[in-house]
Amino acid sequence: MRSALQRLGPEADLLAVAETVKRMAFKITRVGELVGREAARRLGTVFGIVDVSLAPTPAEGDSVADILELIGVEQHRRARHDRGARAA
Repeated sequence: MRSALQRLGPEADLLAVAETVKRMAFKITRVGELVGREAARRLGTVFGIVDVSLAPTPAEGDSVADILELIGVEQHRRARHDRGARAA
């Protein structure tokens, strides 16, 4: 995701960013499904779903926070939201 967004450059408009995220999310999801189906086949089990939405990524700079910064979401706005979520 990060490299796809970096290829757009800082002048990309929101529509271009949204389309890139949509395309990349589809590709990532599809590859994950194919890997999962193959793993299930080799293990002789049924393919299912595991929620890894909060799992860390092994690639430096590929966290959700880094992606948000890349598309222009300011750090202080996320921090303010996080403080409010903890207080609630």
